[in-house]
Amino acid sequence: MKLVTGLACALVVVGGASPLSASANAPVIPARAFAYDPTPARVDSLVARARRDSTLTVTRNGPTVVILLGERKRLADSLPVWCRASCAWEWDELVSVPTTQDGEQNYAVAPWGVDAIGAPAAWALGATGRGQIVTSLDSGIDPTHPGYVVSGGYNAVTRSATGWEDNIPGCNGHGTHVAGTMAGTTHGVAPGATLYGVKVFEPIPCGSYVSSQAAGIQWAAANGSRCINISISGANSYGLNQLIGTLRQSGVLVVRANGNSGVQPPNGTPNEIQTASLNGAGRSGFSNYGADPHTDLAAPGEGIVSTMPGGGYGTKSGTSMAAPHVCGAVALVLSVRPDLHADSVEALLKRTADPIGTPTPNIYTGFGRVRPDLAIAALAQQGPSVAAAPRTYTTTATECEAVNGTQPFTATTDAPWLTVWTTPDRRVCWTVDPSRAPTGTTTARIYLSSTRT
Repeated sequence: MKLVTGLACALVVVGGASPLSASANAPVIPARAFAYDPTPARVDSLVARARRDSTLTVTRNGPTVVILLGERKRLADSLPVWCRASCAWEWDELVSVPTTQDGEQNYAVAPWGVDAIGAPAAWALGATGRGQIVTSLDSGIDPTHPGYVVSGGYNAVTRSATGWEDNIPGCNGHGTHVAGTMAGTTHGVAPGATLYGVKVFEPIPCGSYVSSQAAGIQWAAANGSRCINISISGANSYGLNQLIGTLRQSGVLVVRANGNSGVQPPNGTPNEIQTASLNGAGRSGFSNYGADPHTDLAAPGEGIVSTMPGGGYGTKSGTSMAAPHVCGAVALVLSVRPDLHADSVEALLKRTADPIGTPTPNIYTGFGRVRPDLAIAALAQQGPSVAAAPRTYTTTATECEAVNGTQPFTATTDAPWLTVWTTPDRRVCWTVDPSRAPTGTTTARIYLSSTRT
């Protein structure tokens, strides 16, 4: 295995449809696939090849995303050829919003979750989210609600700058509620952040294709978002994980809700920050848990008061409500240290979280309740950050490297398949767990922290 500083290019096709009937007279039901490649030129080539087949419908959905509709076997036979040996493919999946409980409307009291994570204390330290852009990928957003200032939006389903309002009846204002928790001026964690809303749901009540999520993520990143919240059930999509991992290298974090079935595993992919729900006593019983993908952080998710379409307020419960607390916390940290890499922000929030349960981390609440106030206080105690030159290693056993300087330091990593530690002679060492490590070439980051005394 090689550990490198950048992700290898990958083209992934996703799609979901039942196998076709064996009857020759049965109607042909199109299968749906989506292709992703971080290099637009390679997507151009794929589009050109696919459009030569008149039986396929090909739609470009962003610079690196393509949606393909056609007969299942034809897609299965053709895509490996178009993708060459370096590509992988899978079928698209229609996923839904985790079930939430709705409460009283126009209930405009201060939300307990904002206080529980220490957001007011972070504001007192000068961190309000100002200068940062956050985006909610959801059912849309009410563009005229007085409880936040929305700067724009996008419809990733129709690929349009219009039609991103939160008006799907079956979603019950889900996207507007999430947005208000993340960046609301009266009920939000990061009231100073710039807010965008992206609709990724089909007219089917609260159903979103993975391809629409991929397109929405790309739009948000292209428009400057440093944190993207997805309070939607995730999919085990290689392509989506690669896309999110590539954007992470450019400073973008994606936060996702764990899901509300009370089972393993959490919904999502390894490159996202998976978020569990808390009540006043601990983990919510409905909150999904697990280690693959692993639970990263937790936040309040029961009885959360936030904005609702039409200018009112209401309560909802679910991991959908927990995730925007974490995305808001990311914006608070970046508003005082915009130079931090996405991986460093995540590591800081994990290091300063309030542990809930043992051990830390654990499969139920990860590193614990997110605490942006403690994260920002910790930044004030740190010396200046220094970026080390990237290096490439072929890791087959334990490796170590000497660290210059005299101050004590600690080493951490967010790669679940990598174990790191330090030695008395000022070396950082690491070893790979072969049973959990991804195959081929991948990226891992090791963080060295030293506190100024």
